Amino acid sequence: MEQFNLQAAKILVVDDNPINIEVVFGSLGEEFDVYMANAGEKALRLCDKKHFDLILLDIDLPGISGLDVCKKLNLDENTRDIPVIFITAYEDEESEIACWEAGCVDFIKKPINQITLKKRVDAHLRLKLQSDLLRRSANTDGLTGISNRRHFDTEFDREWRRCRRANISCTVAMIDIDHFKRYNDHYGHLKGDDCLKLVAKTLSEQLNRPGDLIARFGGEEFVVVLPNSSVEKNLKMIEQLLESVRKLKIEHLTSTVVPYVTLSIGAYTCFPSKSEQADSALDKADKMLYKAKQNGRNRLEF
Repeated sequence: MEQFNLQAAKILVVDDNPINIEVVFGSLGEEFDVYMANAGEKALRLCDKKHFDLILLDIDLPGISGLDVCKKLNLDENTRDIPVIFITAYEDEESEIACWEAGCVDFIKKPINQITLKKRVDAHLRLKLQSDLLRRSANTDGLTGISNRRHFDTEFDREWRRCRRANISCTVAMIDIDHFKRYNDHYGHLKGDDCLKLVAKTLSEQLNRPGDLIARFGGEEFVVVLPNSSVEKNLKMIEQLLESVRKLKIEHLTSTVVPYVTLSIGAYTCFPSKSEQADSALDKADKMLYKAKQNGRNRLEF
């Protein structure tokens, strides 16, 4: 299994008491990447901008309380997997129950014992990073290393809903390697696997914008999602995907198109609405892919 780097972990400390922040930073600052916020609203804004591996959270904060911060984090699909440890002076049963119900994973009592702080932070970071590795493994296609169909279904549905809320465009592209069965029959399945891996790597290298997603849809078929960009930019990006594989010049002597590996792509762009579901966009992109194959392959239909 892939190894994780504990020292690369990002920790957010949320406390309005400078002395408490100084104690935590003094204990963890040399070992981890530590960020600080002195109010709940600031902490939530930071979580929108950065990915944290652990949050140390005071209950009593100016404005929104630590309990409410924790609840909001657990309701957000982008932050619900971040473990929250409350740093609290409360020792009554009612307060402990309120913390558990808010969604925390542990407590550290005030005044802070630095050894306890380090031990609990280390333990929960290890659990979090191991969980992240397992999640990535479950979401990754074993052959190509890109997202698998299961992960795509979840992420595309999430992205579709986000685009609908923000009233921004979403482009879906279905991609198929031309005459891949002939390639496998002629060159063998090991060469076929190598071809799939190289095509997947080449396509994923073209996609570097936030929100861009590529996944193996099944067999020799891939799917790409490009949110929040103009039709012209997305057309240019998809044509770049076509050209990037052409440039590889992977020999394919049994292709009826050209003697090297090419792609057929069908794409569909819209502004997601309540009347149209994500599956409908996929279906329309798939129909464009069929049209690309009917019109000679090695092309884009948009």
